[in-house]
Amino acid sequence: MNKNKRIAIIGAGPGGLTLARILQQAGFNPVVFEGETSATQREQGGTLDLTEDMGQKALRAAGLFDQFKAICRYEGEALKVMKMQSRLHLVQKLTVKCCVKCY
Repeated sequence: MNKNKRIAIIGAGPGGLTLARILQQAGFNPVVFEGETSATQREQGGTLDLTEDMGQKALRAAGLFDQFKAICRYEGEALKVMKMQSRLHLVQKLTVKCCVKCY
């Protein structure tokens, strides 16, 4: 394998940065390109669901899982559907164990 290949990753979101870390651990030197000039250019936020067999697996491979666990939260593990009148219509607990990170 030629570790001198040039690798570009488009996007410095959770997926792009995790991929960059995994490639670094494998001896590559990827370059991450991001369209925003800084993390404070626009308001950040949102919820990211990381299931054990997908996102958490990637974080483990990147050696980032312990740091992630230190800041994740679990209170978002339910699906709630509201009616137009703001009345609760359906509540369904998730069967997949996931960790929700608000960034």
